[in-house]
Amino acid sequence: MPAVWNVPIHRNPHFTGREDELKALESTLQPGRPAVIQALAGLGGVGKTQLALEFAYRNAYRYNAVLWVLAATSESLSIGFASLAAALNLPEKEARELPVQIQAVHRELAHRNDWLLIFDNAEDPETLMEYLPQGGGPDHPQIAIYVNNLGFVLQRLGDLTGAIACFERVISFFESIPGPDHPDLAGAINNVGLVLLTSGDLQGAKICFDRALRISEAAYGIDHPNIAIHVNNLGRVLNAQGDAPGAKACYERALGIAEVTYG
Repeated sequence: MPAVWNVPIHRNPHFTGREDELKALESTLQPGRPAVIQALAGLGGVGKTQLALEFAYRNAYRYNAVLWVLAATSESLSIGFASLAAALNLPEKEARELPVQIQAVHRELAHRNDWLLIFDNAEDPETLMEYLPQGGGPDHPQIAIYVNNLGFVLQRLGDLTGAIACFERVISFFESIPGPDHPDLAGAINNVGLVLLTSGDLQGAKICFDRALRISEAAYGIDHPNIAIHVNNLGRVLNAQGDAPGAKACYERALGIAEVTYG
């Protein structure tokens, strides 16, 4: 679960279907981007809360904060939003005035883009207007893309120190915004490992490939094509270190995944 989680409802073990709706939400609600509003509309009893709940549990790993506010009435909305000050452990959580807590929550969310906020059972969208945060911090994900690209160019130019600095900056970005378990982080760590491998730092490269593999396995499972990439790179390091049996096991695993994936 993320560092901040105040969802008051247990996951429904019998939830099935609605995959198209869940995939559409996943495509729209991307951590690390400016805040996006997504409404789940429909008559009462059609499962809007259950859909939001399943999305929250299924995608919890993508966020550092998953926040839930009961919005059935104006009173529950204001109290619930103010209570996020405590969930986020803000200094204003001790304030007696709800407006003070509400403004503190707004300020916090405005400087972060690693959160998911769900307003449950809001009958009138107009009541939500003063509570909708305007997220998106100074570290926009597009910056990480540019820094990553610069790292690749520096690597090709032979500036391995500069390349590592770029890739480590990307790692810091993913660790602080999507979170330390996000699969995109594995790619950035893998890039550092490749540079270290080129420079001859075999132990440093092995540490990177091991970490990238653990993150990807946790996110995708053990047979995803991305796993083959990290396992293959780990095999390269082990081979360079003289561990032929270890390298053989890695290459065989990578081959097995590729054969299942691509035929």
